[in-house]
Amino acid sequence: MYDVMKDGTITSHYKFLGAAVFMSVTVNASFAIIIFCAIKCYSYIDEIIETSSTTSSKTRAIQKQLFYALVCTILIPVLVLDIPVTSLLILNLANTGIGAKSAYLSFIMTFYPVIDPLPNFLIIEPYRKAVLGTFIRKTNVVQSVPMSMLPSKI
Repeated sequence: MYDVMKDGTITSHYKFLGAAVFMSVTVNASFAIIIFCAIKCYSYIDEIIETSSTTSSKTRAIQKQLFYALVCTILIPVLVLDIPVTSLLILNLANTGIGAKSAYLSFIMTFYPVIDPLPNFLIIEPYRKAVLGTFIRKTNVVQSVPMSMLPSKI
């Protein structure tokens, strides 16, 4: 981002600083959109639950599960994208040579598409049952019958 000369003067690299400013604006805009949508979704879900007087306990349970899935869906991009990008920017602005350590942060960011749908599959009960039903098959126990018990003519 900048070089510190032997005499103590600082020479800025404006292309890199411009890119850092653009990235920080992008990260902050992403975070603001996440928070805004989360608040809107929460208030909408809360309003639906409060205004409907005939809401069953099952519907309330699903709404609660949707809320928890929403919270996890909000936390994932913040933890996997926003925090690593922000830490990379801060370390670069501090003129710290992070070098190979940046590979760890880049590696963490690549997991976002994999991790993002998991809260929905794990928290919302119908989805969880469907996923577990796919991987855990019920096996029928086959009982063996002695040959003497079988009819002689078929």
